[in-house]
Amino acid sequence: MTFGSVKYFNLDKGYGLITRDDGSEDIIVQQSEVDRARLGQLAARQRLGFDIETCARGRKAINLWATFGDR
Repeated sequence: MTFGSVKYFNLDKGYGLITRDDGSEDIIVQQSEVDRARLGQLAARQRLGFDIETCARGRKAINLWATFGDR
């Protein structure tokens, strides 16, 4: 379980970045994961919880959930 804030999300391109709370590298988030979590649209500075998956193109956020603070 990892927490972070949306750095940006480009709806036209279908992806964005999440800045992780632990200070490690930003992680990509794809529109398909946002849809799967039924979060609607992501906005800059929105808090999220998520898991990380390694795929052929690197690491990405999966299993997203909206969060308030560190919950």
